[in-house]
Parts: sequence; C-alpha cells; structure tokens
Amino acid sequence: MTPRMAAAGEPCCAELSFRICLERGMESDVACMAESGVLLGCEVDGMPVDVDVATGTDISQSVQGVTRTAVLLRAAKLTSGVWHQVRMSFGAVAAGSAFRFMPTVIRDVKNCFWIDDVEVCRTGRYAHAGDCVTVEPTTERAAAGEDVSRLRLRPSAVLSMANETTYTVTPGYGMTWICPSLSSDESVWTRDIAFAEKQLAANGCKVWCIHLPYGSTTAARNRDLCAAGADRAASVAFFTRAIRAVAPLKPKNVLVHCNQTLAFGDGSSAASLALSLHELQTVADEIGAHVCVENMSYGVGADAAVLAAAVDEANALGSHRHEVRIAFDTGHANLYLTREQPGKTVVDWLRTAGARIGQLHIHGNRGWNGRINDDHLMPGYAGRLGYADAIGRAGLWGEFYHTLLAECRYRGPFTYEISTRTFGTVAGEERSDNVSAPWTIAHNYDTYLYPAFREYANRK
Repeated sequence: MTPRMAAAGEPCCAELSFRICLERGMESDVACMAESGVLLGCEVDGMPVDVDVATGTDISQSVQGVTRTAVLLRAAKLTSGVWHQVRMSFGAVAAGSAFRFMPTVIRDVKNCFWIDDVEVCRTGRYAHAGDCVTVEPTTERAAAGEDVSRLRLRPSAVLSMANETTYTVTPGYGMTWICPSLSSDESVWTRDIAFAEKQLAANGCKVWCIHLPYGSTTAARNRDLCAAGADRAASVAFFTRAIRAVAPLKPKNVLVHCNQTLAFGDGSSAASLALSLHELQTVADEIGAHVCVENMSYGVGADAAVLAAAVDEANALGSHRHEVRIAFDTGHANLYLTREQPGKTVVDWLRTAGARIGQLHIHGNRGWNGRINDDHLMPGYAGRLGYADAIGRAGLWGEFYHTLLAECRYRGPFTYEISTRTFGTVAGEERSDNVSAPWTIAHNYDTYLYPAFREYANRK
C-alpha cells in the first residue's frame, strides 16, 4: 500500500500511474484500488479497462467490500517478465487516501510481482472549489436576508457508531461533524459509546447528531412517540435511557422518529407526539442537545403542517434550554407527498417546516407507485435497478438547497443517509451501483448536488 496522502485541502480528482511486472508463472491476479476514493477509469498499456459495475469483468467489488471497486490486472492478460504501464483515475481523493496493490490469492500459488514508478498527481478540482464560502456548522439560525449564493454547507453522513471508518475517513472529506447511529441493541450501547469516544478523540471530529434507534413492524411498540397510554410511556422511557447514554459524545442533536415503521390506528395522535417530545427535550437539555423529530412517509408526523404544529406545541409545553426541532428526511417526504398530496414537492414540505429544521437526511427515492419505496438512493441516481431518484428527475435539488439556506436559515451540515443497493450478478459476484461510503457521498455532493444549487442560485 502507498503512504497515505497528507492534508491537501478539499477532495480532488487524481490519477495513479505505475508500472507492474509479474513473475513468470504468476497464478494470481493483482487487485489495484484506492483505500478511499471513487474509481473513474483505468487503462493498461493505453487500452481502456471496462470499469462499469454492470458490465466490467476485470473489476471487483468484493476485494474489500462493496464500497470499494478494485481493478483486477489479470495474470492471463499480462505478459510475465514484461513491464506494463497502468493508469487509474479517481474522484473524491482526500487527505488520508492511499492506494493498494494486492494478489487476489494469498496462499499456495505463485503471486510475486513488482511495482515501480508509482506516481499520484491531482488532475482537477471540483467545480466551485475555491469559489464558495464554507459554513462551519452551527445550531444557530442565520439572519434573514443573508446572501446565500456562494455558501456551502459541510457534507456529513449517517454512519454506524461502531464503524471505524465513521471517524477515520470522514474528516478528510470535510465531514468534521459526523452523525453516528446508535444500535437498536441496548446491550451494546456502553461498548459502542466507549469506542466512539476514543475514535473522536483520535481523529479530531465531533458529533453533530446521533440517530437514536427506531421501531419496526415486528418490534414491541416501545419506540413510538405518537402512541397512547403505556406504549407512549414505554417509548419515552426507552429514549430517555438512550439520550442519557450518549451524553459522553456531546451531540448537538439527538434524532428520534415520530412513530414506528407501521401506521398504527389505535390511538396514535399528534397530541401524544407533542407531549413525548416535550418530555424528551427536558432530558436532552441535561446533555445540551436539541431533540430533532424525523418525519415519516405515513402516519402521524408525515405531513409538514401536522409535524410543525406538534413541534410548536412541544416547545410551548415547558421552558426548555434547547428547542425541539425537525429532522427533515427528503425521501420520506417525497413518498408521503406523491401518495397523499400529488403536485406538492419536497421544497413545499421544507417551506412549511421553515426555521424549525435542525437536522437533515438527504436521499432520493422513486416516490409512491403502489408501495412504499424507501430506497435511500444517491441524489440524482439513475442506475441499474430500473428506477431513478424522482426528486432529481424533477430538478428540485438546487431549489431545495437554496430554500434550506435562504428561507429555513439552516446552517448545520448537509447530511446524507444512503443505503447500498445491489442490482445483480456480474462476473460471479453481486454488484452494487448505489454505494454508501464517505467518498461516494462526497463525490455526489461535489459533482451533482452542490453544483445544482449553484446553478439554481445563479438563475435567481
């Protein structure tokens, strides 16, 4: 593996070039990849390698997990004892990035090879790099009327609290404020929180928001803030324990769902939600955090006006040191609107919520088509699964970003919540073209979503 790159400002595009010579009789292929970064292209001796995950047979996503794509230099296609020139291009190359060369078979075969003349050079910066004003995340609302045309929120991502990458890689992409998720298994909280404390101290990042556990259609109804009676009491008690448990991580926000993932019809109400949020904010005040309640795609709290009113009522029920706010999930809103309020968009939802927004979950989905498709796609996605991000297809991301800055006066991080999606088998392995990793999120932000905002802002 090459040495890790030193800090070099914002992530950039880069080219890796090297020469490789295989020992005669080499039986293993050689996998070449970036430890973090998005593979854009490759050529060997001037001939292109197909790096499309849908068709490429000389690449692999299984060498170190689906979040990294390796080019396989096939021993059968290279002449042993001869030096071959390889050039690979990458996006989202950041501080801490490194490149790895490794045989695909480790034991019981001849797998000796030589690498020489390794060179890494920056080939381009992302659009608007150096032509923007990066906003350091704050929970304070900006002043009305501020010129937002060149502002750039720091990217962030919802990642597992127990994943080392959450802390070690994200700072190199400007994700200095991170959003780890707390396990649904309460028995591992102490272990995971202690792990997070050590990683935060070692890597110089901070916690913006902690995604607290959520319920399911099969779980006991003890995580539903809209429930009535004993179910509501059990839910508040569960989240109270969770909020107090994460106190050592000093989050700015703690996130809860407004209901479980099943639309119950047995007493759920906005009044129960408001009371629950009030009680939890009293607890969150103890650790200096805002409670941010996430909109769902159905049930109480899916509608912007209903959720906004519940948040206002929660804040009016008592004197809190921190406000209850809304965690806006773009995919959930898109599903709800396309099913219940066709003609309205995520921008309409955002405007109704206004300055109550305190946290974001950015992702795309297909919208309602007879079923709930909570896809958690990259914004702008149009890939191998036979569907596309409906928000991007409607051209709304630029206006969304502008509204967030100008009308909601939000100045926190721009937080993605993406799920990896496989689409089928290619070359004997499952392939994914919607991949959740800090580098794929950063690449999407810098090549698609932020440019969409700047294009929209220039038209204003």
